[in-house]
Amino acid sequence: MRRIGTLIFAALLSSGAARADGDPDLGTRIVGAFAADGKLWLSGADWSHARNGNALVSLSLSDGARTLHFRSGVVAMMKLDGHLWVLRQARAHEDTYWLLEWKDGAFASVRSFERAGRDAPFALAGVGGKPAVISLAALRVLNDGGWQKTKLDFPNGNDAPWGVVAPGAPREGGAVYLGFNRGEWGGGMLRLDPKDGKIAKVEGIDPDLDPVNGIVADPAHADCVVAAVGLIHFLSKGAVVRVCGDKGETIFANAIPGEIGGQEEAFFGLVSTKGGYWAVGSDHVYRFGAAGAPERFDFPKLESWHGAELSRALPGVIVLSTDMNRQFSVSGTTPLIVSLED
Repeated sequence: MRRIGTLIFAALLSSGAARADGDPDLGTRIVGAFAADGKLWLSGADWSHARNGNALVSLSLSDGARTLHFRSGVVAMMKLDGHLWVLRQARAHEDTYWLLEWKDGAFASVRSFERAGRDAPFALAGVGGKPAVISLAALRVLNDGGWQKTKLDFPNGNDAPWGVVAPGAPREGGAVYLGFNRGEWGGGMLRLDPKDGKIAKVEGIDPDLDPVNGIVADPAHADCVVAAVGLIHFLSKGAVVRVCGDKGETIFANAIPGEIGGQEEAFFGLVSTKGGYWAVGSDHVYRFGAAGAPERFDFPKLESWHGAELSRALPGVIVLSTDMNRQFSVSGTTPLIVSLED
């Protein structure tokens, strides 16, 4: 049964299994990865095993020099127009959160807000070219005069979404899409309208079956996004999906031959590039243009580099490994992909 081997993605780490210790603060459970200012930025999560939760670490892309920026408190990280932004809780068990910008070699505190009740922030996104914080109750967009706050209306009322969050937006703006990865419990995708806070489910991506692991702007359709869907839980399934409005349709899938029928390559990440995007799957890495079939690359050999398992063999991207999906499924180690473009 060939696909059982895909369960243990470590087979792709042909130099050996991912190191058990990993980074001193992140361990091997990386939930966020970006390249900015000549550094590879890696963030963890509060459920990271045997490590400090919500840490933020950078590795110099030139020599691997490691810097621990925050040992805890990091809620979300994003790269917007070449700038790195971080949302951080001021202190554990307190309700103050700060939006930080990496600027001139240091993090600058830009603006804070107070959490009220269950209004826990969980994601950063770009809205109209401005950083925005998404919480369980509100969208806060950073304006010159402070936060522009819009109450959110989730489709299930108090049944708030959960899981690892992947935000994204179309090139023309007008919406924020939120993908959720809950492994064997699915995930699904929501569309948020920044004008009125209305949130709708995206049809064609099953919230009970389809974990969404990445979202990028669609280079071919200014009002659409592209999403990576993938899960390995005994069997493998996934696709690259185009979402326009509230409807999704598969635009690429790779059927996997083997003794067990009906399996597909799982997709675990997307990153935008000039005129296209890259997708990383369980077996291959793909470079998509604005149209046509993608260029397919064999999965690169990952090697230990200053606590991270990664490869820089492909042009313009870094492929690295994480075991963040281990909390949700038996997938073991899965890939992340990082764009080196600004």
